[in-house]
Amino acid sequence: MRRRFWVARCCCGKVRSVRQDQLVNGTSRSCGCLIKRCRTHGMSDTITYASWVNMRSRCKTDKRYVRRNLCVCRRWNVFENFLADMGPRPSLAYSIDRKNNKYGYTPRNCRWATALQQSNNTRRNIYLTFSGKTMTIADWAREMRTHAVTLYGRKAKGWSPKEVLYGRKHK
Repeated sequence: MRRRFWVARCCCGKVRSVRQDQLVNGTSRSCGCLIKRCRTHGMSDTITYASWVNMRSRCKTDKRYVRRNLCVCRRWNVFENFLADMGPRPSLAYSIDRKNNKYGYTPRNCRWATALQQSNNTRRNIYLTFSGKTMTIADWAREMRTHAVTLYGRKAKGWSPKEVLYGRKHK
């Protein structure tokens, strides 16, 4: 069986030869330019793209975000803009973090952060200032090489910052 070919002009202007049966049944809709348009950045299978998708999803579906009106800035509705501002996600050890949790996702308020950085940047953290240095109790515990639970307990009892860090014996 001999196949017929037609000369067809694509919506992008390119002219090419197309089999008649592909034109009739709709399997040929473009010269390939439509497929290229769907893959503008070529990063849909990367961890950076997954972070972008998850960030946008959180703002639409997570009640904690919706209630506090934490949304993504308009610029970041386009993945390429997000990528230009944030750069690629360094590794799986990093995820997107809002520097100030009162505000949404914007170039000025976001960074790639480790799990430790993120855990030190939550609303529920308790800060302690001693000798002009302010840190979370978890950070103080790491620095003092003690358990955070011990420091939290002392703080809850109303002890002074020095007592929280060194105990009651060190007055």
